[in-house]
Amino acid sequence: MSSSLDETRQLYEKDEVTNSFLKRHPVHCEFRTGKLPRKRLHFHEGCEIYLCLGGSGSYIVEEKLYPLHAGTLTIIGPNVVHHPYSGEDSFSRYILTIDEAYLATMGQLCGWKISPFGQLLGGSSTSSHYFLTAAQSERARSAAAGLAELLCSPDPLRELAMLHRLTEVMLLIGELQHSPAEQQLASGANERLIKEVVACMAASYRDQITIDGLLERFPVSRSKLLQLFKATTGFTVTQLLTEYRLNQAKRLLAGTDWPMTEIAAQSGFGDLSHFYHVFRRESGITPRQYRQKALAPR
Repeated sequence: MSSSLDETRQLYEKDEVTNSFLKRHPVHCEFRTGKLPRKRLHFHEGCEIYLCLGGSGSYIVEEKLYPLHAGTLTIIGPNVVHHPYSGEDSFSRYILTIDEAYLATMGQLCGWKISPFGQLLGGSSTSSHYFLTAAQSERARSAAAGLAELLCSPDPLRELAMLHRLTEVMLLIGELQHSPAEQQLASGANERLIKEVVACMAASYRDQITIDGLLERFPVSRSKLLQLFKATTGFTVTQLLTEYRLNQAKRLLAGTDWPMTEIAAQSGFGDLSHFYHVFRRESGITPRQYRQKALAPR
């Protein structure tokens, strides 16, 4: 894993709700339906497996953009920055989260020679994404539905039954990793465009990125770019760029003694007054107050 990716993970908001739940329950599976509102890029402990059953949306995972629709399965490693989005009422999905220690125990029992997350991610350091056949999708749905039901069951054999269902999920993922030809799906031109724009912004947010600059790099009309970006990611271009810059500023505020002018410059804001205005508007406190809070003894 590159040091740049390690550094990137420090920039975003920690999902303490998920972390707290995993400390109490090592496996959690839940069915959800409806729109996914825009929220901040975040990360949490444990491995997340995201099965989409209906509707469409997208998943930002660090610098990658994955499409979500019926039959997609997305696997995200622990503490990896991500953000799912869908504006459709019909968007339905199962979200399975597995504690790191629990998964490590499974790995020991199975004799995995690599880390359990490396086993799940198929060699990728952060995430993997699959397109399931109808039969594979039904297998995944059945296993996830069984897990969700078992979480509410008083059956004394519940833990053993959950392990059985979880093993079904792992077996499916293993099969998917060994049949890459079946998982290929050509991306449409619009999807490829937004993937490239997101990757560009993630790599260059310190620079003075503008809409006009993006239009020079990506040959598409202004209206099409803005409409596609919002529909695909749930963010406007300015909102996502601000997310990257704010979280870089937070990391520097908490981890360095640099002056505010330097932090503003290194975060891509440039102008100190603009930096203070945006930071307070989005965070509710000033950069100086954030630094004091981050450095206060706990």
